[in-house]
Amino acid sequence: MMKMNCYPKSLTECHLNGLSVDFTAKTIVYLSNLKSNVYGNIYHMINRNSEIKFVDIIDCIHNYGIELESVPYDEWKIKMKTTNDGDNSLGSILELFSNIIIGEKCLVSADGFYSAVGALSLPCFDKDYICKWLSFIMHNIVRK
Repeated sequence: MMKMNCYPKSLTECHLNGLSVDFTAKTIVYLSNLKSNVYGNIYHMINRNSEIKFVDIIDCIHNYGIELESVPYDEWKIKMKTTNDGDNSLGSILELFSNIIIGEKCLVSADGFYSAVGALSLPCFDKDYICKWLSFIMHNIVRK
């Protein structure tokens, strides 16, 4: 989005249910160390208690002086294809967005995950976290 200076308008009503990478890694280790048999089980790691509004992500980006235009989804997909650096770095993102139905709620159950990791405290994943994450990107990746 920041590279293309636009985002799909249809995402403005969406929410992101996320978990930080460090918590996710810690949880995988925790699950692998459980005494009970966890092998073969599938755990959908979804933070259902922490929804970030997509518009909050856009606000954080705007706070760094990056102007983003809201465009129709089909136009965004075309821009995504043409912005590609030739190394297909955006290809996986385009594939992800092409395979989801924007605005639909996640139908995957995370009940098994919550039962297994009940002893762990889920981290706060909110607008402040996103702004901190974006700050890291802006200072360590974008400006290099």
